[in-house]
Amino acid sequence: MLGIHASAYDGADRLTVEAKYSSDIVVDGIKDDGYGKMYAVEQQGIAHTEGLKLTTGNVTVAWNESDIYFYIEVYDQGTPYAVSNTDWQTDGPEFFLDLKNSKLASYDKDCFRVRVIAAKDSPDSKWDHWLSFNGSGTENPISCATADDFKLAVRSINGKDWADGYAVEISYKYSNHMDPITNDYLMGWDVQICDDTLGFGSRDSQAFLGNPADVAHNNPSGFGSEIKFIGAANSAAAGDAKSAADNAPAAKPDATAEPAVATPQTSDSSIAFIGLALLLSLACFAGIKKAAIHK
Repeated sequence: MLGIHASAYDGADRLTVEAKYSSDIVVDGIKDDGYGKMYAVEQQGIAHTEGLKLTTGNVTVAWNESDIYFYIEVYDQGTPYAVSNTDWQTDGPEFFLDLKNSKLASYDKDCFRVRVIAAKDSPDSKWDHWLSFNGSGTENPISCATADDFKLAVRSINGKDWADGYAVEISYKYSNHMDPITNDYLMGWDVQICDDTLGFGSRDSQAFLGNPADVAHNNPSGFGSEIKFIGAANSAAAGDAKSAADNAPAAKPDATAEPAVATPQTSDSSIAFIGLALLLSLACFAGIKKAAIHK
């Protein structure tokens, strides 16, 4: 499946990569249905390379409340393994993330890059894969990206011949370092593919997504693309919750509760009747007394 082509990056217009929400991605080097669009990694860089234009690939992104997932296919036209002793010249993709999308001129605690090194000592030896953070050396973690934050899988695309291309799938547990992402959140991002095409220990070919000037390695403001997170179900609105509460059936009285004692209430008409009866009684008493006097 060919990726969507990126327009040339001019320092301002950035490629918006859509990351699809998914709760069932398995990091095994096989593309899950939960991923969304694939984007072409094909723009050739000019810095730090010998200018060969052979390596290409495709990348897609997914996410949920805890992890971001990247699946990338690498079509390596040379030796599909690294022989260099320097990580940044070896075969494999390199991912850049600016978690807060701050676009600063230099890396801060919320920016990092991580390489997936695809290495062999010889064509017949066992494949080895590891992560390299922010510079040369197999382990140089920073505050927002350590080895424990990642899961990694690498396999040949056709399951047989690595020369036909290989797939790298990697997840990053961003929730260890920031609040959960919501729909429409933007994160600064870039990805490139490095290739020691000739097998002499130098980076001969380099492909980019949206940043052929190759400035992202030290300048997050130059990331040529952004991730836009989409597809999560919206939570129920507070008004909906209140409406549900208002429409709930009334609670039945507790049969075990002590019965309430009613207090008798005297109405205004009862008071008037009692007063009238009292007046009549007084009148009758006065009449009887008067009659007794005249006898």
